[in-house]
Amino acid sequence: MNKSSYPRPHSLLRGVLFAALVSGLAALSASAQTYPSARPPKAPSDPRIDDTTTPAQLNENLTTGTKSMQADHHTEKVISKVSELSSEQLRLAQIATQRATDAQVRSLAGQVESCNQDLQQAFDQIAQKNSVLVPTGKAGNDVADRDQQWENKDGKQFDQDYVKRVIKDTKDTIEALEDYRKVQDPNPDITALADKLLPSLRENLSQAEALKKQVD
Repeated sequence: MNKSSYPRPHSLLRGVLFAALVSGLAALSASAQTYPSARPPKAPSDPRIDDTTTPAQLNENLTTGTKSMQADHHTEKVISKVSELSSEQLRLAQIATQRATDAQVRSLAGQVESCNQDLQQAFDQIAQKNSVLVPTGKAGNDVADRDQQWENKDGKQFDQDYVKRVIKDTKDTIEALEDYRKVQDPNPDITALADKLLPSLRENLSQAEALKKQVD
């Protein structure tokens, strides 16, 4: 037999390699059809955004969380401020009912004490409900020193200074409550309390301003 009739080794090797390559490509094609190509996971969608959301609505939706935080901040601020003012007025009113020499000043102190007892009790409940820490005010020694200063005032000076203090603290309380009613999404418990007690606070302020002219 002629040697040229036998396949050459190189030709056989190329044939085997070609067959293996074709077989491998076929296997990969079948695998691709069975298992779709992996895609990156879809990012979680924002519930505030959908296909119909306009730019204006998007801006409003995205700022809703900030506005809520601002309302919470205002709530905590008014609770702290009014509680501190109320505590101070209540303590001084208790001193004034004993130390004031003018009967009208003692009467005013009684009204201030009653109003601020209601205010302080209500704000303590609101603070607890909203998990707001109410400030305890001045340190014990500071309070004792300030109370002693009031105790050391003579009758007329005490009346004059007490009436001035009632005017200042009552104005600050009224202003804090009225400003809070203007914030967005105010706490309904606080606005209801403001509606209830603002008339009494304004009456106390009016009487104190009138009384100041008499005791000066």
